[in-house]
Amino acid sequence: MNAFEQNDVVVYLVPEDRGDHDVSSVSVQQHRLLSLGVDEASKLKALASELRGRLRPVIESEKARVLAVARARPMDALYSQVDPPPGLARRGDEGKARRARRPAQGR
Repeated sequence: MNAFEQNDVVVYLVPEDRGDHDVSSVSVQQHRLLSLGVDEASKLKALASELRGRLRPVIESEKARVLAVARARPMDALYSQVDPPPGLARRGDEGKARRARRPAQGR
């Protein structure tokens, strides 16, 4: 172990309502600090700037498209709409495919 690494020993207990007080297992949670050198950080910054520059027009175009769709809806319908509760990620969601976007009318 060094200054950039931390190992925490974790003891898991049997829940009180499931039996005698006992240790069910032990584990080690490892935490590591990784760092980039100055040159790698500069290259990563340049890459991020390039990606941001390329994506900005795409994002702005999509925002304009969604804004036009929203403005085409009756305002009373928008104001009376009840927002659904936010969806929470669950175990296994990382493998799910995203819903396909419906094509805009007139395309």
